[in-house]
Amino acid sequence: MRRIGAFAVLVLGCSGGDGGPSGDPCDGIVCGHGDCFADGAAAECVCDDGYEARGLSCVPQGGDSDSDTDTDSDTDTGPNPDIDGDGVPNEDDSCPAYPNPEGDPTACENRLIAGPVGIFSSAILPDGSVLLLGAYDPGADDFTNEVWVYSPASDRFDLSEGVASTPHGFGTATALSDGRVLVAGGESLVGAASADVYDPSTDDFSDVGPMNPPSFMHAAVALDDGRAMLVGGIEDGAPIRALRFFDGDGFVTGPNIPDNGAEPFGAAAIRLADGRVLVTGGLANCSGAEPTDGATIYDPAGGTLEVTSGTLRQARALHGMSLLPDGRVLVFGGVVGACGGTLSGVTTLEVFDPADDSFSEIPAEASDHALGGNVALADGTGLSMGGSDAVAGAHARMTRFRADGVAVDPPFEPGLMALARQFLGSGTVLLHDGSVLVPGGVLHEGEFVAGAERIFPWYDTAIDRDTDGVIDVYDTD
Repeated sequence: MRRIGAFAVLVLGCSGGDGGPSGDPCDGIVCGHGDCFADGAAAECVCDDGYEARGLSCVPQGGDSDSDTDTDSDTDTGPNPDIDGDGVPNEDDSCPAYPNPEGDPTACENRLIAGPVGIFSSAILPDGSVLLLGAYDPGADDFTNEVWVYSPASDRFDLSEGVASTPHGFGTATALSDGRVLVAGGESLVGAASADVYDPSTDDFSDVGPMNPPSFMHAAVALDDGRAMLVGGIEDGAPIRALRFFDGDGFVTGPNIPDNGAEPFGAAAIRLADGRVLVTGGLANCSGAEPTDGATIYDPAGGTLEVTSGTLRQARALHGMSLLPDGRVLVFGGVVGACGGTLSGVTTLEVFDPADDSFSEIPAEASDHALGGNVALADGTGLSMGGSDAVAGAHARMTRFRADGVAVDPPFEPGLMALARQFLGSGTVLLHDGSVLVPGGVLHEGEFVAGAERIFPWYDTAIDRDTDGVIDVYDTD
């Protein structure tokens, strides 16, 4: 359990991709061992020999999505013995889930990376590097407006020459369809109304504020039409129910979140396969309110915001969501309890089906990742990292969530991080090769964890079918 004191944390819903507008029904669909084809408005998977379509995914004939893997070794026993498509059979591949034709034995080992301290918000840039805001100066006991950029190729952090207008601590960073990044809001009274756009081509920021109403601890998601949508947040203790939209130049206010839907503080948002946005959970405030089981869907086509007919099976806030290949959504992790008091982690899993607005609980018991990090992986599974619990305090455990429950079989079970971390914010991010960057965080309040970790989760399907080093989730070629 964890008591919120001087810190707060934001978990940002992930969309499973950062593409712009598209009329292709196959956009964002990764079949795995096969290819997606569209017949009119319908998408279907045409699978490789030995595989069959199950929804919008190709699985081994007569088995599930993991049955082609020998769980006693890193050897694929199915009809495709090279799951990463790099030309090296799994039995000879030191990095079987990631393209590694050079055979570097350290290429996919989880590792620590020297870097800044902070509770970060991050966004992936077009070249695969990561923009991070929320650096903290322990000497000044405050966030700074320093901005860092992480390069996966060199495994290093570099200080950006550009400087944000305000620190944007607990704001959001949203990758736009034109390659720029919207940085909005923050915890200070000045930062809550500010917004900047970062241009990676110039390594500089432009002030595009003010944001009205101002907020921090909101969620953000990129829409198919190129806009960014900000959801919820609080201003000076009051909940912000109005949606805000950034169109590339400025902000426009949209409809209000209904009272019986999701709540503004600590909700999660994710773009569905059809372009709508699902918003789940959250709290009304951080002055004794408890998480809600409400959910809301925004439809950009009609500009409508409506409460779903089904509700979460477990009320939660500060949680994660991941888009499955068949269009359903995993809802995992988060916290329950009174904000401002004692919170405990949610250890159950559920799946949202947009076909009938229903939530179904999946039998699963995960570790307590209260105030940890959550990220959607390239195959639609979810990963929760770190956090704290009543027994261990800050811990280094990780849990992988699948549509059939929690992964407990090696090599899919993710193991431990090198360092215990909590208050990870929305800094955890999926990289272009399918690995995950976990930057910053704290061990105890006031004791920051320096640097970052890079985690290499196992995948049982080829996520980089053209072997260009970019996972299909991000690949536009």
